[in-house]
Amino acid sequence: GAPETGAICKDGDTSTDGEALTTCCQCSKNKMLQEANQIERNGFLKVRRRIFDNENHAFFVTFSCYRRRRILDNDRAKGVVVHFLAAQIKNQEGMCIGFVIMPDHVHALVKFHETGRLSTFMNQWKRRSSMQLKDLFKTVIKPYGEKMDLEKPMWQAKYYCFNVFTQKKIRQKLTYMHNNPVKAGLAERPEDWRFGSARWYLLNKPVGVPITRVG
Repeated sequence: GAPETGAICKDGDTSTDGEALTTCCQCSKNKMLQEANQIERNGFLKVRRRIFDNENHAFFVTFSCYRRRRILDNDRAKGVVVHFLAAQIKNQEGMCIGFVIMPDHVHALVKFHETGRLSTFMNQWKRRSSMQLKDLFKTVIKPYGEKMDLEKPMWQAKYYCFNVFTQKKIRQKLTYMHNNPVKAGLAERPEDWRFGSARWYLLNKPVGVPITRVG
């Protein structure tokens, strides 16, 4: 897709400085690996936190598994991320317009009744899901967990955020998210992928998170 300006936002552990980036919503594996290497060398990633959460906008957020590891190949692992998305939407009194859980990254389109909620929502979603994923890999699906270094983080130490304030852009983001599994060869149709909101929109089936249709 065409590039658009967005903010790269820390999730609590990353010092922020320097220039913001302009990026498209398609995740870049090489870029993520470069940033992970920078974090390992310096202990932080130099970016400026520019998050616009003082307007009643929707937010298209993306975060990735640490070093783009496919830690979410397992369906139980994807279920953990869905569970805590639903929990934090409820805790922050927000709305989930759409989402998709991919093997190595996550997209969601969310909106809140009050401003200033996004940072806490993202911090808690990532923190709580990370803890539960590590416990899952250590106790329930140990053979799967033994293939990875559980001392490493589950998530990259930041997230990408785009303000979405038109119905047209909301539709574009939903289409983009729902087509992710198809483009990755994981499903023939968007509604065939169980870990996303396409099934709610196209089949009227529950997806583990209350979905709010906007517009």
